[in-house]
Amino acid sequence: GAPVFHFDVLPWGGGTPRYVLFISEKWLAIYDAKERRWVFSWVPVVPLTGGAPIAAGPDHLEVLLASEDGLLRAIRWQGKLEAPASVTVIRPGDVMERVTPFTGTPGQALLSGHAGLYLFRGPDSLERLREGAFVDACRLPGTESVVGVTSTGEVVRMDRDESSAGTSK
Repeated sequence: GAPVFHFDVLPWGGGTPRYVLFISEKWLAIYDAKERRWVFSWVPVVPLTGGAPIAAGPDHLEVLLASEDGLLRAIRWQGKLEAPASVTVIRPGDVMERVTPFTGTPGQALLSGHAGLYLFRGPDSLERLREGAFVDACRLPGTESVVGVTSTGEVVRMDRDESSAGTSK
């Protein structure tokens, strides 16, 4: 089957969890485990290369998707899961291989691309942290530091603080 990028329970609705988010190369869907039915389903025309929820709460959800055509889609649900409240399409100028939530900062994500590692802060804010082909990245807990893995398997740490924002070491 198609690679699965994300499969997890959502905090939607508060109380006992019942919704599951499913993101694969060929499908984005939300399943209601209590009612045993699909609440939302979308099949992209172009295969997805990555995706993850970047913000989630009892009445909101934001998912960031990357696709083979080099587009990002920020999809937001507010108040109901049956249909998104908004879909924003972004052309970042690179094909992203992985979308990783920027742990501890809702609405932000690390994007591992063919030409660089990026920090997504919203549809109007995309910062390249480092040039090169990256396949994955994560934030070190409790810090602004990011660790990325290049397409050749090199592990790279980038330390960021207020005085050196936008720089890498």
